[in-house]
Amino acid sequence: MVLSFHLEQVEPKMDFSFTSHAISISSILATCQHCFDYAPEVSLLTIKGYEWNLQLGLTEQAKLNLNAATDFFKEHLL
Repeated sequence: MVLSFHLEQVEPKMDFSFTSHAISISSILATCQHCFDYAPEVSLLTIKGYEWNLQLGLTEQAKLNLNAATDFFKEHLL
């Protein structure tokens, strides 16, 4: 469960979870490794959202989560 945001490294793994409409990031990396003998370094950033109705903008809670993730990147990765 993501409380605010979560950053993780993704590793190649052929998991056969793909369908005609979805494929895992790990499977894409494993396919790259298999076809091209190369898998790029990949990170996955997950930011918690709260409402999914069609509307403009973010909820106040989601804005706080986005700001927390942005601050993390400014402090640790830039």
